[in-house]
Amino acid sequence: MKIGLQTYTIRKSIKTLEGFDKAMAEVSEAGIKYLEIAADYLKFPFDETNSLRMKEILDKYGIEAVSCQIRQKRVESDFDTVYKAFKALDVNNITNSLMDLRCLKDGEKGVVAYCESLEKYRLKMEANGLFVAHHHHHYECLRLGDKTILEIMAENFGGGFVLDTYWLARGGIDPVGLIMRLTDRVRIMHIRDYKLKLSLLGLRPTDTEIGRGNLDFSYILFKAAKYGVEYGMIEQNTKNELESVKISAANAFAAIGRIS
Repeated sequence: MKIGLQTYTIRKSIKTLEGFDKAMAEVSEAGIKYLEIAADYLKFPFDETNSLRMKEILDKYGIEAVSCQIRQKRVESDFDTVYKAFKALDVNNITNSLMDLRCLKDGEKGVVAYCESLEKYRLKMEANGLFVAHHHHHYECLRLGDKTILEIMAENFGGGFVLDTYWLARGGIDPVGLIMRLTDRVRIMHIRDYKLKLSLLGLRPTDTEIGRGNLDFSYILFKAAKYGVEYGMIEQNTKNELESVKISAANAFAAIGRIS
């Protein structure tokens, strides 16, 4: 499996293209050569001009952008601009950032209707050479009757899924079991650890660097690779962004080394 980085992780460090350049130098030094661009969190316009500059920076450090995570509504509202940005980055994979939570008020019927909208979007994107996968949070792990929302989506949406180890753990779903069920529909996975943190309100779940939580990444990465997951993108929400990336990258590579 190829270890990469989801740029949400370093969003405070890449507020400018100059910051993006400096961050990519450190990311490359950490051994990471693959990126998923979190377009929704860029502080500069996501357009052809800035994407061409990002591509130049990535080429300088030997890093490849393989996916962009962006909201469906944003793509549909300004398709020409974002399409040119995708092409400038040479990216063909789109990760849909999140589902429209308003659909949940109508239960399973609402989720199915949302999937119909997402499926139309997927087909339109595929007609333009772009391939759509859905990124989930913990609320897709909720049950509506005898099925989880993720199961309902898998039955009514024909695209891929970007699974997230932290959100699945928080939602009570085994990442490996879900990967085995979805098989070839998971090309990219977001990898981050899960732990319980003591606060004034008691124990609460939080994400943390790989190797500093409760998830067994040697097992998860071994099984994910066996079932066709190509990229494990580090994604986390920590204070010391680039230091956390280095810790997670080192521990992810070590986990892969233990199963090689």
